[in-house]
Amino acid sequence: MPEQRSHIRFAVDVLRRLGEELNTGIDQGVIELVKNAYDADATWCRVELHDIDAPGGSIVVTDNGNGMLPQDITNGWLVLGRSNKNPTERTRLGRLPAGSKGLGRLAALRLGEHVSLRTWPKGHSVQYNLEIDWKAFDSVDLVEQVSLSVHSQPPTLDTHGTRIVVSKLNTRVSRQQARRLARSLVLLSSPFDEDEGGFHPTLEGEGYADLVRMVGNRYFGEADFHLRAFVDSAGIASAIVTDRQGETLYEGEHSEIRKGNANPFLCPTTDFDFWVFLLDSENWGIRSATLNEAKEWLGHFGGTHLYFNGLRVAPYGEPGDDWLGINASRARNPEERPSTNTSIGRLKIADIDQKLKQKTDRSGLIENDSFEQLRAFAFESLEWMARQRLATAQRRRKAAKETASRQLQGTRQRVTEAVSTIATLATGGIPNQRRVPQADVSLFQAELESSIEELQDHTEQQIEVLRKEVQLYRTLATAGIVASTFSHEAAGGPLKLLTITLPIVERRAATMLGSDYEAKLGESFQEMRKAVRDLGVLGSLTLGLLRSDKRRTRVVDLRTVAEATARMFTDIMNRHDVVIALRMSNEKVLVKSSIAALEAIISNFLTNAVKAFEHSENPERLVQVEVLRKGAVASLIVSDNGPGIEGALDEIWLPGVSTNRGGTGLGLAIVSDVVSDLGGTVTAEPHGSLGGAEFHVNLAAVNSND
Repeated sequence: MPEQRSHIRFAVDVLRRLGEELNTGIDQGVIELVKNAYDADATWCRVELHDIDAPGGSIVVTDNGNGMLPQDITNGWLVLGRSNKNPTERTRLGRLPAGSKGLGRLAALRLGEHVSLRTWPKGHSVQYNLEIDWKAFDSVDLVEQVSLSVHSQPPTLDTHGTRIVVSKLNTRVSRQQARRLARSLVLLSSPFDEDEGGFHPTLEGEGYADLVRMVGNRYFGEADFHLRAFVDSAGIASAIVTDRQGETLYEGEHSEIRKGNANPFLCPTTDFDFWVFLLDSENWGIRSATLNEAKEWLGHFGGTHLYFNGLRVAPYGEPGDDWLGINASRARNPEERPSTNTSIGRLKIADIDQKLKQKTDRSGLIENDSFEQLRAFAFESLEWMARQRLATAQRRRKAAKETASRQLQGTRQRVTEAVSTIATLATGGIPNQRRVPQADVSLFQAELESSIEELQDHTEQQIEVLRKEVQLYRTLATAGIVASTFSHEAAGGPLKLLTITLPIVERRAATMLGSDYEAKLGESFQEMRKAVRDLGVLGSLTLGLLRSDKRRTRVVDLRTVAEATARMFTDIMNRHDVVIALRMSNEKVLVKSSIAALEAIISNFLTNAVKAFEHSENPERLVQVEVLRKGAVASLIVSDNGPGIEGALDEIWLPGVSTNRGGTGLGLAIVSDVVSDLGGTVTAEPHGSLGGAEFHVNLAAVNSND
């Protein structure tokens, strides 16, 4: 029997599947086309969106790059899974190629039913055209059964470059998707260094110029701290931190960054810049930008971005992508640590040796050993900066204590001496001398009064230093209680993995099940999406409690704090089927306190209520928060319809004593101490107006003109 030769062929379903699964969003697909322009040495690339409010619109990507010859189109642009670019060979403009296997390009081209390619190769007076009609693939079984032709004609433009039109879009492009694309384009070639790389992609259309304007503002000079860390080709790191005036605060060598570990970082050469902003009105003062402008700018462009061989790689630095664990570090120890909302960073990597590789779906880099070492370098650099700032803060607090103590001792001594002297003068008790004139006595009296006032000032300063420390530790304990109480909510795998994979799995399920999808899996996927959102709630809640600006004593409206705290707990309460009812006074209920102190009280009451409901059979779970004023008293009443309080009431305020199984026993102890420091009282009823536990906090009310 003669030998029958064959070869592997691909069904057209492969194109459809790849297009769907690689298409995590319009922004990433279009970005791949823009990266092709970068590889072609374009200095500009323009993206246009036309009639995108409904299906059937179009996307146009035009650049002034080198253009393509027929062999470039046939053997490169149309070849999927292989690149004819040498990743170690720099282009005419000295760039390292960013494009890879062409799969990301496929995701963009599959956004619509038709693709039109027009290209004008540099140095040639000719135009080449290619048309792709994706419907042609619907009537065949194999990809190779559809032939594509490259046609030439006299050039319609006196230029060089490429123009790609993806038309008859399959779906509408929302305003949010378009703005996400605009943000990605602005960040693609780095807004950190003006004119870096000489590549400027733009998005044409109304409503996007504000993003370009904001990134042009470049508020890096307003940062309170600037970390610059480096790792060289041998894996040896170094770092320096400067302040807003450019003065050097700290310098660190490799062993200091690695905490005594001499092992090099096994990652490519990397520059790491990280700017930290102290976003509070007391610290901000007079600057070239307002506090709100800086916050808005960070809201759009904040995060730690990664630039690989000249271009940004998503999703690092996207909203919600805390790939360096900055927020987690802050949750563990909030003092002197930034969050993703108060910082912006950039890792700039030159990887000629190809130690790092992008994932097939272009959603980041493959997390191999080199990537983990890169992340370790960035994380340990941030930890080193945090250690330096913490040490400075500790020295500052120690110096403040010593100064307050020294001033207090000196003032006490002067008061003692003044009292002794004035007593002697007043009684004429100096032997063999006549009585001192009344004028001299008055001078000593004035000095005594001044010394007493000074003594009071220094005493209050010392108390304030200690009060801030106590407030910090109570806040930490409250955050820890909340985190430990709801830690089971975070079980089930990394949030990032769920966020990325859940939409893909959901799309596959919908495609496979068709009309049966909603009945069989719709509710399940809805619950999973809800669970993913809940995983993010805990971090936001904890960080919200830890904000340092909340620890300043001021006159605050108890109603406002109660409402804000209840909002922070809303998602957690919903997850546990608990309803929060607010009963607020129609007028302001002002008290002198820090926001953190009041949040500590309310948060611990709410946490206790949720834990109590775990042992309740009542299907309707209700927590009521009431704020009212009775004369000179501001009252906070928190009650629930749970099982109530068991055991001796006078013991529930003791540290370590908990009426809930698995509780820490610290929550109500913290409440008791905080209320005491505020000069108020707190009482509990085992079965209050709703049938469950009820807590009453009474504080001194203040008037708005006090």
